[in-house]
Amino acid sequence: MNKHRGYILLIVLLTATYIFVEFTKPKELDLTDSYTNSDTIPLGTYILHEQLPVLFPDQDISLNDATIFNKRDEDWQTNWIFINNTFNFDRQESELLIKHVSEGGNVFLSARRFEGLIADTLNIETSYLPHHFQRFDFDSLNHIEIELVDLESKWSIDSRFIQTAFTSIDTLKSDILGLTEDEDINFLRTKFGEGSFYLHSNPELYGNYIVRDSEFTQYVFGTLSYLPVAETMWDEYYKVGRKVTRSPMRYVIANEYLKWAWLLALISVLLYFLFRSKRLQRIIPVLESPQNSSIEFTTTIAQLYLEKKSHKAIAEKKIKFFLDQLRQRLRVDTNEINSALYQTISDRSGVNRSQIDELFTLILSTENAQRISESDLMYLNQQIELFNRNSLR
Repeated sequence: MNKHRGYILLIVLLTATYIFVEFTKPKELDLTDSYTNSDTIPLGTYILHEQLPVLFPDQDISLNDATIFNKRDEDWQTNWIFINNTFNFDRQESELLIKHVSEGGNVFLSARRFEGLIADTLNIETSYLPHHFQRFDFDSLNHIEIELVDLESKWSIDSRFIQTAFTSIDTLKSDILGLTEDEDINFLRTKFGEGSFYLHSNPELYGNYIVRDSEFTQYVFGTLSYLPVAETMWDEYYKVGRKVTRSPMRYVIANEYLKWAWLLALISVLLYFLFRSKRLQRIIPVLESPQNSSIEFTTTIAQLYLEKKSHKAIAEKKIKFFLDQLRQRLRVDTNEINSALYQTISDRSGVNRSQIDELFTLILSTENAQRISESDLMYLNQQIELFNRNSLR
C-alpha cells in the first residue's frame, strides 16, 4: 500500500509540474487575422472597438452578431463598420446594405478583397501589391509611406500591412481619401444616393498591433472620422475569426479553465483505473513492440534532404502529399488548379475561401520558384497545417 502511495504522489507531482509549466510558459505570437473585438492578438480589433466611444462621443455603439437580412425590420443605425479580410455578401444582404446607404446611411468597409453585388454596383476591384508574397514577420521591416489626402501628415509603416490597393473605382462618384507613396489608392469614398460607402483596402491597419501605437492611432482615427458622429453599428458577424461553438465539448475546449478541469478529471479517472487494475490483475509480461523500420527509413531520407538544404525538393513532396490528401479526403480532382477548384475545396472543407486562395497562391509561387529558403519551407508547412486544423473533413 505504501508503494502505491509513492506512485500516486509521484504522478500527482508530475501532473502539477506540467500544469505549472503550461500556465507560465510564454505564449507563441498568434498572427491569425481574426479582426474580432474580443481578440487581443496582433490582428484582433479589441483596442479599436474599445476606443469607438472616443470617436463617436455621446452616441450609442451597438454590436451586430447576425446577418444583415435579420436586421431588415429594425431601425438601423446611421453608421455601419465592417472590418474583415474579404467581403462577399449574398445578393439579399447586398441589396439591403445598398438600400440603407441610398437612404442616408454610411457604411465603412475595410477588406483586402470585395466581391459580389457590392463590388459590381460600386465598380471597385482590389489587387495584391508586389510585396505581398513576402512572409508576414514582425522581425524584418520594410517601410512604406501612407497618407490621408485631406491631411498634411504622412505615416511610415511596415509594407506588409499594405497588402492590396484599389485598381478599379467609379471616378464619377468616388473621392480618393488615402494613398500610398507609390500613388496606389487604399482609401476612398463612393457616394450612393443620400449616403456614402467608405472603402479601405488594408484591414490589417485596424488590428491591435497598429492601433496600440499612438502615432498610427491618428491615421486609424482619421479614416473613421469621415463617418458622421451618429449611432454606430460594429459588425462581429462577417468576420473570418468569428467565434463559433458547434458542440458542448468545443465550448469546453475553447475555455482555458474548463479545458484544464476536463483534463484533470480524465487524468483522475485514468489513475483510478490504473491502480485499481494493479490490485486485481496478475502481472502481465512486457512484450517489446515490433519496430517500424519504414518510419526510420523516412526519417533518414528526410534528414539527408535537410543536410543538403534541398528545401525546394521537400516543399514539392509536401505539396504533392497535400494534393493527394485533398483527393482522398475531399474527393476533388486537383489536376487543374483554378478558381472552381478553390470554391469546391472551401465548400467541402468548411475553410474560408480567402484562406484557400492565399494557400494556393503560396503553393503556386513555391512551385514556380527555382529555390526556396528554410524559412519559406517552414511557412509553407505552417499554412498547410493551418488548413488541416480548420478543415472539417
